[in-house]
Amino acid sequence: MNEQSTTTMQSTTTMQSTTTMQSTTTTKTTKTMKLFSEKKNCNWDEMLNSLCYINDDAIVLDYTYFKYFAVKETYSIILNYIITQIDHLLSVNNYFVVNVNMKNLTISDIDKHKTFIQNISTICKNKYPNKLLKCYIYNAPFVFSQIYNIVSMFIDKVTQQKIELISPNKK
Repeated sequence: MNEQSTTTMQSTTTMQSTTTMQSTTTTKTTKTMKLFSEKKNCNWDEMLNSLCYINDDAIVLDYTYFKYFAVKETYSIILNYIITQIDHLLSVNNYFVVNVNMKNLTISDIDKHKTFIQNISTICKNKYPNKLLKCYIYNAPFVFSQIYNIVSMFIDKVTQQKIELISPNKK
């Protein structure tokens, strides 16, 4: 076999492997979505609408729904949905506000979803520079507050001023 044939076969094998992986991921995501829909007795749109919605010109993100169906296979769907909501809000406003409910968040949840957290942070930083007016974080557990205090040392002052942890007695 000559060098060109070997390269062509390797390229074809790589393309087939990539297509198979994409197909497997899509199938796995579809099965996961169906499983969660059946388990929670509602459809995928209802779950996404509970997780992220617009209220009074602000994006509301509710971790209490996220935790039930956020897995690696559904991260891209969730990210796309959140981005669509932000885009919709920005189509009528120059800036956006985010209200995040972190009730029941644990350290292990933060570790479990760190890839999602990194992805959404990067996307928002790159796609929406200077569009975030304010981010209010509600029901953050004590440990999150402590982690935020450490991490905030690495966040620029302008962004720090946009993030506000709302304690239960401030509501």
